[in-house]
Amino acid sequence: MKNRKSLTKKDFESLFRKALRDWPDKIRFGSLHREYPSDETYVVEDLYSLCDKAQQPYLGSTEEVLMRNMHDAIYSVLHDAAAHCSYIQLNQLRKDAVRENFELRLAPDRVSKENGWTSDDSKLVKTYFEATRRVERGKLDNLLKTADTAAKKFKIGQMYYWGDGVEKNYVAAAKWYHKASKDGHKRAQFQLGMMYERGLGVERNYQDSYFWYRISKTSFGEHVATNHLTAKQISEVEKRLRNWIAKANKVQEKAGDDTINFLHQPKQEPD
Repeated sequence: MKNRKSLTKKDFESLFRKALRDWPDKIRFGSLHREYPSDETYVVEDLYSLCDKAQQPYLGSTEEVLMRNMHDAIYSVLHDAAAHCSYIQLNQLRKDAVRENFELRLAPDRVSKENGWTSDDSKLVKTYFEATRRVERGKLDNLLKTADTAAKKFKIGQMYYWGDGVEKNYVAAAKWYHKASKDGHKRAQFQLGMMYERGLGVERNYQDSYFWYRISKTSFGEHVATNHLTAKQISEVEKRLRNWIAKANKVQEKAGDDTINFLHQPKQEPD
């Protein structure tokens, strides 16, 4: 069968792209079946059969362990999405969620003889992680050389945050999120709000958390303000916001475009 050909590239990006070709471009979710209406667990009609069909060509191949688990990870993310929407374009699938699920399946405590894994399976998993780190490290090196846009700065922050190709480093992630946030990157601003709220890579500071949540135009700042800030502290943050907007608008007027107006839909490269 066509997919029995040996995989020459075993890093995450290559495996993920290959796996997506085994699924329909657009997936309409069937009914969600629960044994009881109050159950949190459910079965998505026809989704398992799509996963099974995607896995079939790899059964018995040398790469079965990687592709079977990749398809299981995709299935898991699609299963979660089915609770919130009636269909999904496959190119909208959250790659970071698939990767997290996939690598949990390849964790050392699961890849063992006791769980039915062979020595060849273990070697293949090791090869995967080595190849992925090598590819990610190359990406980071290239980004660091040309980190001249908000999107690139955000990507570097993401790599440090998730440990993609480098050792996970929340301090470095916060540093690059700050850089991207100052250039108007909404997701970086949201990440900063979350990191200040949780004290990841920065000292926990609910005013800073509220500020960045507000800048990112999300509703997450409301629960921070309600649960952690006084009226005076909220007023201080609102003053910071007004100063931020005023400064941004001055830069915008000088530039003659809308690239810096952070609270009013700035132009931004796709992630």
